[in-house]
Amino acid sequence: TTYRPVPLDRLTDGGVSFAHRMDGKRLTTYLDAGLRASAVILGCNVFAELPAELVERFCRHNALIATEAPPRTLFSDLLSASTSLFHDLLDPPRLAGAPHGVRLGPEAFVADDAVIGEGTIIGAGAIVGSRAVLGRSCVVGERAMIFDGVRLGASVRVGPCAIVGSRVNSYEAKQDGSGWHDRPQVGSLVVGDDVRIGAHAVINGGTLSDTMIGPRCRIGDRVIVGHNVRIDAGVAVTAGAVICGSTLIGEKAWIGPGAVIKNKIRVGAGAVVAAGSVIVEDVAPEARVYPVPALEGYELLNLKRLLRSHKMRKSAR
Repeated sequence: TTYRPVPLDRLTDGGVSFAHRMDGKRLTTYLDAGLRASAVILGCNVFAELPAELVERFCRHNALIATEAPPRTLFSDLLSASTSLFHDLLDPPRLAGAPHGVRLGPEAFVADDAVIGEGTIIGAGAIVGSRAVLGRSCVVGERAMIFDGVRLGASVRVGPCAIVGSRVNSYEAKQDGSGWHDRPQVGSLVVGDDVRIGAHAVINGGTLSDTMIGPRCRIGDRVIVGHNVRIDAGVAVTAGAVICGSTLIGEKAWIGPGAVIKNKIRVGAGAVVAAGSVIVEDVAPEARVYPVPALEGYELLNLKRLLRSHKMRKSAR
């Protein structure tokens, strides 16, 4: 069983796929063309647009699921359940001496003194370091690295090739200017329950204290989190964002794709940092922070004139 995205024009090839913005007219076209999906999930509003005879013909051998909830949410839930069932049927090798349900993929390594919770799955080629603690029902993706002393809560999912709790190169300049002085690192990383860490994400452990990620957080693909960062509960950090060391992110804040947050910054609870923003000052709770949007040439010229006139008025005062 392989789950892969299927382009809209190839939906008749079957497979597990999600078609965004499918209205009744377009779906009717695909149903008429002999769509071979075993089930189609759609909103009630789209279902109401379908001809009754077409629905009856399709449902003789297939299923139409009309939902008042967002179809994408139901699709994700069903796909997640199917993936878990697939893992259960596959039944990979179990870790010797581990609790019931712990499974180990090919070429995975788990240190002898690591603690692995019941129902946890360690993917192929993944590494779990010494004294690491993984809670119940965790999933560690293929070739991910869980460093020494990291503590993961229950139901944490780590994406493929993620680096979790790495020992950073912490250093400071020598007073005589002759080079760099390496700092000792005794801290690690603590991750709360129900956290998702994306593929190729890098989360550094702390230096003298731990890096902290609260429960129900979502860390996207290729996100970089520096040492001693504290991310409170329910925060979403989307793909490619960079959070430098010793930063505090308040509860339910949202960090957009590609945003960069300078070290020792405080982002308040519920704040929104838009895509591409560069944050060099504290962000107040519930604030909205946006970068300069893309502008056409004449708009950029007008913006420069506006800024120049503003500076001239300010200096005249």
